Amino acid sequence: GTVINHAAPRPLWTEHFLTATAKGPSCDLAAAASLFAAVAGRLAGGAIETLQDKVYGTPQAQTALLAARRAAWAAAGLNPDLPVTYVAYELLGDGDFAGQQVWGLTPTEGSQVSVSTVSAGAQPGRCLSGPGLRALHLAAVDGLPAVNESEQAEVMFRRTNAALADQDLNYRQVVRTWIYFARLLDWYDDFNRVRTAHHQREQVATDAMPASTGIQGRSGDRACFMDVLAVQVAENGPLQVTPIGRTARQDGAFTYGSAFSRGMIWQAGSGRTVFVSGTASINGAGDSVYVGNTEAQTFETLMAIGGVLAEAGGRLDEIRMATVFCKDVQAYEAFQQVSELLGVARFPAIFVIGDVCRDDLLIEIESVCTCRAPVDGHDEDER
Repeated sequence: GTVINHAAPRPLWTEHFLTATAKGPSCDLAAAASLFAAVAGRLAGGAIETLQDKVYGTPQAQTALLAARRAAWAAAGLNPDLPVTYVAYELLGDGDFAGQQVWGLTPTEGSQVSVSTVSAGAQPGRCLSGPGLRALHLAAVDGLPAVNESEQAEVMFRRTNAALADQDLNYRQVVRTWIYFARLLDWYDDFNRVRTAHHQREQVATDAMPASTGIQGRSGDRACFMDVLAVQVAENGPLQVTPIGRTARQDGAFTYGSAFSRGMIWQAGSGRTVFVSGTASINGAGDSVYVGNTEAQTFETLMAIGGVLAEAGGRLDEIRMATVFCKDVQAYEAFQQVSELLGVARFPAIFVIGDVCRDDLLIEIESVCTCRAPVDGHDEDER
């Protein structure tokens, strides 16, 4: 397999986006252990402090994979107890490990920027702190022991509120969520009602909703669980966060009952990190398009992502990390073909099989892009 590390320099830190994958869409436990060791070596060698760490594998391999990661972290002199989110899937290929994604940063010497592990109530998290800035990432918040799905979702959001309040933050400062469901299609509408009601209680403005992915993904007995990123910045602080509510290609998701933004721009100096929400083949009116045509849906999905990135001055070839959620193996094959035709086949991606938000959608992609803020309406690369 391979480990790709895209580094993005910022005034007070350098951001890192590491993706570890097998040569194919999955690999066995021995190869996974080797990849974990390679990631740990890069983190230790680059003094990279992790903000988010996600491992994708099969349900039956969860214990073994997390043990291999823990051993690799300890061997590299890293803290093996750093928070990690495990998301279980059926995988393409015969292996048990699809890959690992790590988002972290290296503080610039003398910047007064630090990253620490916090216990936000009962939730583990990682906190980026600096002059005029705090960013908190919470890992795998769930709603257990509530029994039914809607109750678990309500408890999950209440637990998130409590964790944020423990760190003197609130839900209006949440800029990105990653939400996973053991089963998705039969209660996604109910979940959206729960989420919308929560946003209304917390007075989250329609034009300031978090970027989000809502997708199938398992973890033990949880009906749902999520990672959360909240940001608190001073008015003239070193980081500014701006939501992308709609694009020239897609209207706001709230127009058809989903409470999220299309993307979120995280800007430090002139450098931008763009978190693109889970995106699928949905047109400007909110309708699924190219139903039954996997290649056309893949093309439309990539064009929709390109539309989000264009709002931030970015391009598809600047994607640094992605997860591709495939309804079946045909969707995986379609992505390989279409992305090759578009010339964007080389961005680092992890592939899994899972339901996406509608039963007529065959592929969904979430991604992270790095780019530079346009200058006087033109990209700096064009000057």
